[in-house]
Amino acid sequence: MNGCAARGCHGGPTIGPDGQSRAVNSGNAFTHWLLHDRHARAYHALTTEKSSEIIRRLGKGWRAATEEPRCLACHTTPALATPPPASDEVRRLRFEGVSCDACHTRPRHGTGEWLTRHTKGWADGGLPDCYQNRGMRWFGDATARAATCVGCHVGAPARSGLPARDVTHDLIAAGHPRLNFEYLTYLSALPPHWIEHGPRPAPAPPSQAPVSPGYEAHAWLAGQIETARAGLELCAARAKNWPELAEFDCYSCHHDLKPAGRASWRALRAAARSPGAPGRLPWAGANVSDPLLKFLTPVFADRFAAAGRDATSWHPPDVKEFAELLPRPGAVPTLDAADPQAGLKLFQELRLRERAAAGELWRMSWDEAAQTYYALRAADASRRRAGPPDAPDEGIAASLERVRKVVVLPQHPRVNSPATYDPNATAKAIGEVIAAFEQWSAKHTQR
Repeated sequence: MNGCAARGCHGGPTIGPDGQSRAVNSGNAFTHWLLHDRHARAYHALTTEKSSEIIRRLGKGWRAATEEPRCLACHTTPALATPPPASDEVRRLRFEGVSCDACHTRPRHGTGEWLTRHTKGWADGGLPDCYQNRGMRWFGDATARAATCVGCHVGAPARSGLPARDVTHDLIAAGHPRLNFEYLTYLSALPPHWIEHGPRPAPAPPSQAPVSPGYEAHAWLAGQIETARAGLELCAARAKNWPELAEFDCYSCHHDLKPAGRASWRALRAAARSPGAPGRLPWAGANVSDPLLKFLTPVFADRFAAAGRDATSWHPPDVKEFAELLPRPGAVPTLDAADPQAGLKLFQELRLRERAAAGELWRMSWDEAAQTYYALRAADASRRRAGPPDAPDEGIAASLERVRKVVVLPQHPRVNSPATYDPNATAKAIGEVIAAFEQWSAKHTQR
Protein backbone atom coordinates (compact mmCIF):
# COMPACT_ATOMS: atom_id res chain seq x y z
CA MET A 1 0.00 0.00 0.00
CA ASN A 2 2.90 2.39 0.62
CA GLY A 3 3.28 2.92 -3.11
CA CYS A 4 -0.34 4.11 -3.31
CA ALA A 5 -0.18 6.40 -0.28
CA ALA A 6 2.57 8.74 -1.45
CA ARG A 7 1.53 12.38 -1.56
CA GLY A 8 2.53 12.59 -5.22
CA CYS A 9 0.37 9.54 -6.09
CA HIS A 10 -2.99 8.94 -4.39
CA GLY A 11 -2.18 10.27 -0.91
CA GLY A 12 -2.75 13.96 -1.49
CA PRO A 13 -4.72 16.17 0.93
CA THR A 14 -8.51 16.31 1.07
CA ILE A 15 -8.43 19.89 2.38
CA GLY A 16 -7.12 22.71 0.17
CA PRO A 17 -5.03 25.74 1.19
CA ASP A 18 -8.26 27.73 1.53
CA GLY A 19 -9.53 25.30 4.16
CA GLN A 20 -12.24 23.92 1.86
CA SER A 21 -12.78 20.23 1.22
CA ARG A 22 -11.39 18.84 -1.99
CA ALA A 23 -13.53 16.45 -3.99
CA VAL A 24 -12.24 12.97 -4.73
CA ASN A 25 -9.67 12.86 -7.50
CA SER A 26 -6.88 10.53 -8.50
CA GLY A 27 -4.44 12.53 -6.38
CA ASN A 28 -6.25 12.06 -3.05
CA ALA A 29 -8.17 8.81 -3.57
CA PHE A 30 -6.11 6.95 -0.97
CA THR A 31 -6.57 9.70 1.62
CA HIS A 32 -10.36 9.61 1.15
CA TRP A 33 -10.25 5.82 1.52
CA LEU A 34 -8.16 5.96 4.69
CA LEU A 35 -10.34 8.60 6.35
CA HIS A 36 -13.80 7.38 5.42
CA ASP A 37 -13.84 3.77 4.21
CA ARG A 38 -14.67 1.02 6.71
CA HIS A 39 -12.41 -1.42 4.90
CA ALA A 40 -9.47 0.52 6.34
CA ARG A 41 -10.62 -0.50 9.83
CA ALA A 42 -11.50 -4.11 9.08
CA TYR A 43 -8.51 -5.50 10.99
CA HIS A 44 -9.30 -3.31 14.00
CA ALA A 45 -12.59 -5.20 14.38
CA LEU A 46 -10.54 -8.28 15.30
CA THR A 47 -9.01 -6.44 18.27
CA THR A 48 -12.33 -5.68 19.97
CA GLU A 49 -13.89 -7.38 22.96
CA LYS A 50 -16.69 -8.69 20.73
CA SER A 51 -14.18 -10.60 18.59
CA SER A 52 -12.50 -11.99 21.71
CA GLU A 53 -15.89 -13.14 22.98
CA ILE A 54 -16.62 -14.92 19.68
CA ILE A 55 -13.30 -16.74 19.87
CA ARG A 56 -13.96 -17.79 23.48
CA ARG A 57 -17.29 -19.27 22.44
CA LEU A 58 -15.74 -21.13 19.53
CA GLY A 59 -13.28 -22.78 21.93
CA LYS A 60 -10.48 -25.15 21.04
CA GLY A 61 -8.97 -25.03 17.59
CA TRP A 62 -9.33 -21.27 17.24
CA ARG A 63 -6.46 -18.83 17.72
CA ALA A 64 -6.88 -15.23 18.78
CA ALA A 65 -8.89 -13.36 16.14
CA THR A 66 -5.84 -11.31 15.13
CA GLU A 67 -3.94 -14.54 14.34
CA GLU A 68 -6.74 -16.82 13.12
CA PRO A 69 -6.58 -17.35 9.32
CA ARG A 70 -10.36 -17.89 9.16
CA CYS A 71 -10.84 -14.36 10.54
CA LEU A 72 -7.94 -12.72 8.72
CA ALA A 73 -9.17 -14.04 5.37
CA CYS A 74 -11.82 -11.32 5.23
CA HIS A 75 -10.58 -8.74 7.76
CA THR A 76 -7.28 -8.15 5.93
CA THR A 77 -6.10 -8.59 2.38
CA PRO A 78 -6.93 -12.32 1.91
CA ALA A 79 -3.44 -13.22 0.68
CA LEU A 80 -2.06 -12.12 4.08
CA ALA A 81 -4.15 -14.63 6.04
CA THR A 82 -1.26 -17.08 6.27
CA PRO A 83 -1.05 -19.43 9.24
CA PRO A 84 1.36 -18.36 12.03
CA PRO A 85 4.15 -17.72 12.43
CA ALA A 86 3.76 -14.60 10.28
CA SER A 87 6.64 -12.27 9.54
CA ASP A 88 6.79 -8.79 11.00
CA GLU A 89 6.12 -7.39 7.52
CA VAL A 90 2.96 -9.47 7.15
CA ARG A 91 1.76 -8.38 10.59
CA ARG A 92 2.33 -4.74 9.65
CA LEU A 93 0.39 -5.11 6.43
CA ARG A 94 -2.53 -6.76 8.24
CA PHE A 95 -3.01 -3.59 10.28
CA GLU A 96 -3.94 -1.83 7.05
CA GLY A 97 -7.18 -3.82 6.88
CA VAL A 98 -8.73 -4.71 3.54
CA SER A 99 -6.35 -2.44 1.69
CA CYS A 100 -5.61 -1.49 -1.91
CA ASP A 101 -4.08 -4.85 -2.82
CA ALA A 102 -7.20 -6.75 -1.75
CA CYS A 103 -9.37 -5.20 -4.43
CA HIS A 104 -7.06 -3.79 -7.07
CA THR A 105 -4.81 -6.85 -7.59
CA ARG A 106 -6.12 -10.14 -8.96
CA PRO A 107 -5.31 -13.41 -7.16
CA ARG A 108 -1.99 -15.03 -8.11
CA HIS A 109 -0.56 -11.64 -9.00
CA GLY A 110 1.45 -9.10 -7.06
CA THR A 111 0.86 -5.37 -6.98
CA GLY A 112 4.46 -4.86 -8.01
CA GLU A 113 3.65 -6.30 -11.44
CA TRP A 114 1.60 -3.25 -12.37
CA LEU A 115 2.44 -0.56 -9.81
CA THR A 116 5.04 1.29 -11.89
CA ARG A 117 3.47 0.77 -15.28
CA HIS A 118 0.02 2.05 -14.28
CA THR A 119 1.45 5.54 -13.78
CA LYS A 120 1.67 5.84 -17.58
CA GLY A 121 -2.10 6.14 -17.69
CA TRP A 122 -3.83 5.11 -20.89
CA ALA A 123 -0.67 5.36 -23.00
CA ASP A 124 0.81 2.23 -24.57
CA GLY A 125 2.32 -0.01 -21.91
CA GLY A 126 0.26 1.70 -19.20
CA LEU A 127 -3.18 0.82 -17.85
CA PRO A 128 -4.29 -1.36 -20.80
CA ASP A 129 -1.24 -3.55 -20.28
CA CYS A 130 -1.77 -3.61 -16.49
CA TYR A 131 -5.38 -4.74 -16.83
CA GLN A 132 -4.77 -7.31 -19.54
CA ASN A 133 -1.43 -8.80 -18.60
CA ARG A 134 -0.21 -7.75 -15.16
CA GLY A 135 -2.94 -8.59 -12.69
CA MET A 136 -4.50 -5.17 -12.10
CA ARG A 137 -8.21 -5.68 -11.53
CA TRP A 138 -10.67 -3.98 -13.89
CA PHE A 139 -13.54 -2.09 -12.24
CA GLY A 140 -15.14 -0.53 -15.30
CA ASP A 141 -18.43 -2.41 -14.97
CA ALA A 142 -20.76 -3.51 -12.19
CA THR A 143 -20.18 -7.23 -12.73
CA ALA A 144 -16.43 -6.89 -12.19
CA ARG A 145 -16.96 -4.86 -9.03
CA ALA A 146 -19.59 -7.16 -7.57
CA ALA A 147 -17.47 -10.24 -8.31
CA THR A 148 -14.72 -8.70 -6.18
CA CYS A 149 -17.01 -7.84 -3.25
CA VAL A 150 -18.72 -11.22 -2.94
CA GLY A 151 -15.50 -13.06 -2.11
CA CYS A 152 -15.71 -11.74 1.44
CA HIS A 153 -19.28 -10.47 1.75
CA VAL A 154 -20.79 -13.79 0.62
CA GLY A 155 -17.83 -16.15 0.89
CA ALA A 156 -15.63 -18.28 -1.33
CA PRO A 157 -13.92 -21.68 -1.23
CA ALA A 158 -10.14 -21.81 -1.15
CA ARG A 159 -8.83 -21.12 -4.65
CA SER A 160 -6.32 -19.12 -6.68
CA GLY A 161 -3.91 -19.18 -3.78
CA LEU A 162 -6.41 -17.54 -1.41
CA PRO A 163 -7.78 -19.15 1.77
CA ALA A 164 -11.41 -20.15 2.22
CA ARG A 165 -13.70 -17.34 3.33
CA ASP A 166 -16.69 -18.90 5.03
CA VAL A 167 -18.99 -17.64 7.79
CA THR A 168 -20.38 -20.94 9.04
CA HIS A 169 -23.22 -21.61 11.46
CA ASP A 170 -20.65 -22.11 14.21
CA LEU A 171 -19.38 -18.56 13.67
CA ILE A 172 -22.90 -17.14 13.56
CA ALA A 173 -23.90 -19.01 16.74
CA ALA A 174 -20.79 -17.61 18.44
CA GLY A 175 -21.86 -14.06 17.64
CA HIS A 176 -20.58 -13.23 14.14
CA PRO A 177 -23.20 -11.33 12.10
CA ARG A 178 -24.98 -13.36 9.47
CA LEU A 179 -23.89 -12.28 5.99
CA ASN A 180 -26.79 -10.64 4.17
CA PHE A 181 -25.16 -8.90 1.21
CA GLU A 182 -26.76 -6.75 -1.47
CA TYR A 183 -24.20 -5.15 -3.75
CA LEU A 184 -25.86 -1.86 -4.69
CA THR A 185 -26.94 -1.04 -1.13
CA TYR A 186 -23.44 -1.68 0.19
CA LEU A 187 -21.88 0.33 -2.63
CA SER A 188 -24.25 3.24 -1.99
CA ALA A 189 -23.29 3.25 1.69
CA LEU A 190 -19.58 3.30 0.87
CA PRO A 191 -17.98 6.77 0.81
CA PRO A 192 -16.46 6.78 -2.70
CA HIS A 193 -12.75 7.22 -3.17
CA TRP A 194 -13.26 7.08 -6.93
CA ILE A 195 -15.00 9.15 -9.61
CA GLU A 196 -18.09 7.32 -10.84
CA HIS A 197 -18.37 6.62 -14.57
CA GLY A 198 -20.76 4.54 -16.57
CA PRO A 199 -19.88 0.97 -17.64
CA ARG A 200 -17.31 0.65 -20.41
CA PRO A 201 -15.51 -2.19 -22.20
CA ALA A 202 -12.25 -3.41 -20.74
CA PRO A 203 -9.79 -1.91 -20.94
CA ALA A 204 -11.00 1.53 -22.01
CA PRO A 205 -10.61 5.00 -20.49
CA PRO A 206 -13.64 6.57 -18.80
CA SER A 207 -15.82 8.80 -20.93
CA GLN A 208 -16.93 12.26 -19.89
CA ALA A 209 -20.57 11.33 -20.38
CA PRO A 210 -22.82 11.36 -17.29
CA VAL A 211 -23.61 8.11 -15.51
CA SER A 212 -26.06 6.06 -17.57
CA PRO A 213 -29.78 6.50 -16.81
CA GLY A 214 -30.29 2.82 -16.00
CA TYR A 215 -27.13 2.57 -13.88
CA GLU A 216 -28.73 1.52 -10.58
CA ALA A 217 -31.07 -1.09 -12.08
CA HIS A 218 -28.22 -2.58 -14.11
CA ALA A 219 -25.90 -2.61 -11.09
CA TRP A 220 -28.57 -4.23 -8.90
CA LEU A 221 -29.00 -7.13 -11.32
CA ALA A 222 -25.24 -7.56 -11.78
CA GLY A 223 -24.83 -7.70 -8.01
CA GLN A 224 -27.64 -10.22 -7.64
CA ILE A 225 -26.13 -12.57 -10.20
CA GLU A 226 -22.63 -12.40 -8.72
CA THR A 227 -24.00 -12.86 -5.19
CA ALA A 228 -25.95 -15.91 -6.28
CA ARG A 229 -22.99 -17.38 -8.14
CA ALA A 230 -20.73 -16.93 -5.11
CA GLY A 231 -23.32 -18.48 -2.82
CA LEU A 232 -23.76 -21.50 -5.06
CA GLU A 233 -20.01 -22.05 -5.40
CA LEU A 234 -19.61 -21.85 -1.62
CA CYS A 235 -22.49 -24.30 -1.18
CA ALA A 236 -20.72 -26.79 -3.47
CA ALA A 237 -17.56 -26.51 -1.36
CA ARG A 238 -19.54 -26.96 1.86
CA ALA A 239 -21.08 -30.19 0.60
CA LYS A 240 -18.12 -32.24 1.78
CA ASN A 241 -19.02 -31.28 5.37
CA TRP A 242 -22.77 -31.45 4.84
CA PRO A 243 -24.99 -30.41 6.41
CA GLU A 244 -23.72 -26.88 6.97
CA LEU A 245 -26.55 -25.25 8.89
CA ALA A 246 -25.73 -21.79 7.53
CA GLU A 247 -27.11 -23.06 4.19
CA PHE A 248 -30.58 -23.61 5.60
CA ASP A 249 -33.45 -21.30 6.42
CA CYS A 250 -32.67 -19.82 9.86
CA TYR A 251 -36.34 -19.61 10.80
CA SER A 252 -37.01 -23.31 10.36
CA CYS A 253 -35.52 -23.52 13.87
CA HIS A 254 -35.44 -19.97 15.15
CA HIS A 255 -39.12 -19.13 15.51
CA ASP A 256 -41.56 -18.58 18.32
CA LEU A 257 -43.22 -21.64 19.80
CA LYS A 258 -46.92 -20.87 19.52
CA PRO A 259 -50.06 -22.89 18.81
CA ALA A 260 -50.63 -23.44 15.09
CA GLY A 261 -53.56 -21.02 15.01
CA ARG A 262 -51.31 -18.18 16.19
CA ALA A 263 -48.05 -19.16 14.53
CA SER A 264 -45.45 -16.46 14.00
CA TRP A 265 -44.24 -15.45 10.54
CA ARG A 266 -41.11 -17.52 11.21
CA ALA A 267 -43.10 -20.70 11.73
CA LEU A 268 -45.30 -19.94 8.72
CA ARG A 269 -42.19 -19.31 6.63
CA ALA A 270 -40.63 -22.63 7.63
CA ALA A 271 -43.86 -24.51 6.89
CA ALA A 272 -44.14 -22.87 3.46
CA ARG A 273 -40.57 -23.84 2.54
CA SER A 274 -41.07 -27.50 3.49
CA PRO A 275 -44.75 -28.30 2.85
CA GLY A 276 -45.92 -31.59 4.27
CA ALA A 277 -42.58 -32.26 5.96
CA PRO A 278 -42.55 -30.73 9.45
CA GLY A 279 -39.07 -30.73 10.94
CA ARG A 280 -37.25 -30.81 7.62
CA LEU A 281 -34.64 -28.09 7.20
CA PRO A 282 -35.46 -26.12 4.03
CA TRP A 283 -32.49 -24.95 1.99
CA ALA A 284 -32.21 -21.16 2.10
CA GLY A 285 -31.11 -20.77 -1.50
CA ALA A 286 -27.38 -19.95 -1.21
CA ASN A 287 -27.89 -16.17 -1.37
CA VAL A 288 -30.22 -16.37 -4.36
CA SER A 289 -32.70 -13.69 -3.35
CA ASP A 290 -36.43 -13.83 -3.90
CA PRO A 291 -36.32 -10.84 -6.31
CA LEU A 292 -33.70 -12.58 -8.44
CA LEU A 293 -35.83 -15.71 -8.59
CA LYS A 294 -38.55 -13.58 -10.17
CA PHE A 295 -36.06 -12.66 -12.89
CA LEU A 296 -35.14 -16.22 -13.75
CA THR A 297 -36.77 -18.03 -16.64
CA PRO A 298 -39.68 -20.30 -15.63
CA VAL A 299 -37.67 -23.47 -16.34
CA PHE A 300 -34.79 -22.32 -14.15
CA ALA A 301 -37.11 -21.13 -11.38
CA ASP A 302 -39.04 -24.39 -11.37
CA ARG A 303 -35.87 -26.47 -11.19
CA PHE A 304 -34.52 -24.30 -8.42
CA ALA A 305 -37.71 -24.53 -6.39
CA ALA A 306 -37.87 -28.28 -6.87
CA ALA A 307 -34.35 -28.69 -5.53
CA GLY A 308 -35.03 -26.35 -2.63
CA ARG A 309 -37.99 -28.42 -1.45
CA ASP A 310 -35.69 -31.37 -0.89
CA ALA A 311 -32.57 -29.75 0.46
CA THR A 312 -31.49 -32.85 2.38
CA SER A 313 -30.62 -34.55 -0.92
CA TRP A 314 -28.65 -31.60 -2.28
CA HIS A 315 -25.41 -32.57 -4.00
CA PRO A 316 -22.51 -30.50 -5.39
CA PRO A 317 -23.23 -31.34 -9.07
CA ASP A 318 -26.72 -29.87 -8.68
CA VAL A 319 -25.34 -26.67 -7.20
CA LYS A 320 -22.75 -26.34 -9.94
CA GLU A 321 -25.45 -26.78 -12.56
CA PHE A 322 -27.34 -23.81 -11.19
CA ALA A 323 -24.16 -21.73 -10.90
CA GLU A 324 -23.33 -22.45 -14.53
CA LEU A 325 -26.83 -21.46 -15.66
CA LEU A 326 -26.58 -17.93 -14.25
CA PRO A 327 -24.24 -16.38 -16.84
CA ARG A 328 -25.86 -18.06 -19.84
CA PRO A 329 -27.58 -15.72 -22.31
CA GLY A 330 -31.31 -15.76 -21.76
CA ALA A 331 -31.16 -17.22 -18.25
CA VAL A 332 -31.77 -13.78 -16.74
CA PRO A 333 -33.34 -10.79 -18.53
CA THR A 334 -30.85 -7.99 -19.07
CA LEU A 335 -31.16 -4.47 -17.73
CA ASP A 336 -29.12 -2.22 -19.98
CA ALA A 337 -27.50 0.65 -18.09
CA ALA A 338 -28.07 2.89 -21.13
CA ASP A 339 -31.81 2.18 -21.18
CA PRO A 340 -33.89 5.04 -19.68
CA GLN A 341 -36.64 2.50 -18.96
CA ALA A 342 -34.36 0.12 -17.01
CA GLY A 343 -35.81 1.19 -13.65
CA LEU A 344 -39.39 0.55 -14.73
CA LYS A 345 -38.37 -2.74 -16.36
CA LEU A 346 -36.83 -3.83 -13.06
CA PHE A 347 -40.06 -2.98 -11.26
CA GLN A 348 -42.09 -4.94 -13.82
CA GLU A 349 -39.80 -8.01 -13.69
CA LEU A 350 -40.30 -8.27 -9.92
CA ARG A 351 -43.92 -9.25 -10.72
CA LEU A 352 -45.22 -7.67 -7.54
CA ARG A 353 -48.63 -6.87 -9.02
CA GLU A 354 -49.15 -10.55 -9.85
CA ARG A 355 -48.01 -11.60 -6.39
CA ALA A 356 -50.30 -9.09 -4.73
CA ALA A 357 -53.26 -10.30 -6.79
CA ALA A 358 -52.49 -13.87 -5.70
CA GLY A 359 -52.35 -12.81 -2.04
CA GLU A 360 -48.68 -13.77 -1.72
CA LEU A 361 -47.13 -10.57 -0.38
CA TRP A 362 -48.12 -11.25 3.23
CA ARG A 363 -46.14 -14.51 3.09
CA MET A 364 -42.84 -12.68 2.58
CA SER A 365 -40.18 -13.48 5.13
CA TRP A 366 -38.09 -10.65 6.49
CA ASP A 367 -35.23 -11.57 4.13
CA GLU A 368 -37.53 -11.51 1.11
CA ALA A 369 -39.04 -8.19 2.17
CA ALA A 370 -35.62 -6.61 2.73
CA GLN A 371 -34.27 -7.81 -0.63
CA THR A 372 -37.44 -6.64 -2.37
CA TYR A 373 -37.00 -3.22 -0.77
CA TYR A 374 -33.42 -3.04 -2.07
CA ALA A 375 -34.63 -3.93 -5.57
CA LEU A 376 -37.35 -1.29 -5.45
CA ARG A 377 -34.84 1.30 -4.30
CA ALA A 378 -32.67 0.46 -7.32
CA ALA A 379 -35.67 0.69 -9.65
CA ASP A 380 -36.61 4.07 -8.20
CA ALA A 381 -33.05 5.42 -8.43
CA SER A 382 -32.89 4.59 -12.14
CA ARG A 383 -36.38 6.02 -12.65
CA ARG A 384 -35.30 9.30 -11.06
CA ARG A 385 -32.02 9.42 -12.97
CA ALA A 386 -33.83 8.95 -16.29
CA GLY A 387 -36.29 11.74 -15.52
CA PRO A 388 -38.19 13.80 -16.32
CA PRO A 389 -36.48 15.72 -13.50
CA ASP A 390 -39.36 17.99 -12.52
CA ALA A 391 -42.10 15.37 -12.58
CA PRO A 392 -43.83 14.54 -9.26
CA ASP A 393 -42.91 11.06 -8.04
CA GLU A 394 -46.57 10.21 -7.36
CA GLY A 395 -45.76 9.12 -3.80
CA ILE A 396 -43.04 6.59 -4.63
CA ALA A 397 -40.54 8.01 -2.12
CA ALA A 398 -43.08 8.11 0.71
CA SER A 399 -44.26 4.56 0.06
CA LEU A 400 -40.68 3.25 -0.10
CA GLU A 401 -39.99 4.89 3.24
CA ARG A 402 -42.92 2.99 4.73
CA VAL A 403 -41.44 -0.29 3.44
CA ARG A 404 -38.08 0.66 4.95
CA LYS A 405 -39.68 1.22 8.35
CA VAL A 406 -41.30 -2.22 8.17
CA VAL A 407 -38.05 -4.07 7.43
CA VAL A 408 -35.55 -2.06 9.50
CA LEU A 409 -34.22 -4.02 12.48
CA PRO A 410 -35.23 -2.78 15.93
CA GLN A 411 -32.54 -1.03 17.94
CA HIS A 412 -31.43 -3.42 20.66
CA PRO A 413 -28.02 -3.75 22.33
CA ARG A 414 -27.86 -7.53 22.00
CA VAL A 415 -30.56 -8.64 19.55
CA ASN A 416 -29.81 -8.25 15.86
CA SER A 417 -32.90 -9.81 14.33
CA PRO A 418 -36.31 -8.85 12.92
CA ALA A 419 -38.06 -9.54 16.21
CA THR A 420 -40.95 -7.17 15.45
CA TYR A 421 -41.34 -7.86 11.73
CA ASP A 422 -44.98 -7.73 10.55
CA PRO A 423 -45.66 -9.44 7.18
CA ASN A 424 -49.12 -7.88 6.92
CA ALA A 425 -47.59 -4.41 7.21
CA THR A 426 -45.10 -5.44 4.52
CA ALA A 427 -47.90 -6.45 2.15
CA LYS A 428 -49.70 -3.15 2.73
CA ALA A 429 -46.58 -1.00 2.27
CA ILE A 430 -45.43 -2.82 -0.88
CA GLY A 431 -48.96 -2.51 -2.24
CA GLU A 432 -48.63 1.26 -1.89
CA VAL A 433 -45.32 1.17 -3.79
CA ILE A 434 -46.96 -0.82 -6.59
CA ALA A 435 -49.75 1.72 -6.93
CA ALA A 436 -47.31 4.67 -6.91
CA PHE A 437 -44.99 3.13 -9.50
CA GLU A 438 -47.87 2.27 -11.80
CA GLN A 439 -49.35 5.75 -11.47
CA TRP A 440 -46.00 7.36 -12.34
CA SER A 441 -45.47 4.99 -15.26
CA ALA A 442 -48.93 5.70 -16.68
CA LYS A 443 -48.24 9.45 -16.70
CA HIS A 444 -44.61 9.61 -17.78
CA THR A 445 -43.62 6.53 -19.79
CA GLN A 446 -43.41 7.13 -23.50
CA ARG A 447 -45.55 4.76 -25.47
